[in-house]
This record gives sequence, structure tokens and C-alpha cells, in this order.
Amino acid sequence: MVKAIRSKHKARPILSKRVAKKLVSLIKAHLKAKQALKCIPVAMKSFSDPTKTYWVTTTSCTCPDYKFRRRAKGQSCKHMRKINISKE
Repeated sequence: MVKAIRSKHKARPILSKRVAKKLVSLIKAHLKAKQALKCIPVAMKSFSDPTKTYWVTTTSCTCPDYKFRRRAKGQSCKHMRKINISKE
């Protein structure tokens, strides 16, 4: 027969308060930096015509597909999707 072992010691938290506080501040800084990346425009060549260059962020693009079709629908163009994949 197996007996359960009881401990008189209190369970300790996995992280100390100091470490947990530092971890929270690091996560907040990471999220703030990630949010800032959304605003930085990137020059990207057109996939179909290499002579054209578009300015792309994770939330907007200067390509005709985005301006005339996708922006009104709240969708992203292929340039925006490429930026989102590369920034993850």
C-alpha cells in the first residue's frame, strides 16, 4: 500500500515577485516595440513589375490592389501579408 507524503512546508511560487515583475516589464516592452514596427514603412518592389516600388506597412500599402479593392473590405494585399510574415 502506498502512503501519501504530506509536507509541512508552504508551497513556494514558481517565480519570485521580482522576477515576475521584470518578466511583465519585458513583455510590455516587446509588445510596444512590435506595435512600433507596424508604423515603419518598407519599400517593396512590385511582384509583377520590378520597375514599380510600393511603400508598405503592416496596416497599409500604396499598391493599386490595396487602394482600390482591399482597403474598403478591410483586407490586406500580398505585400502586407509578406511584411507580416517576415516581421513575426
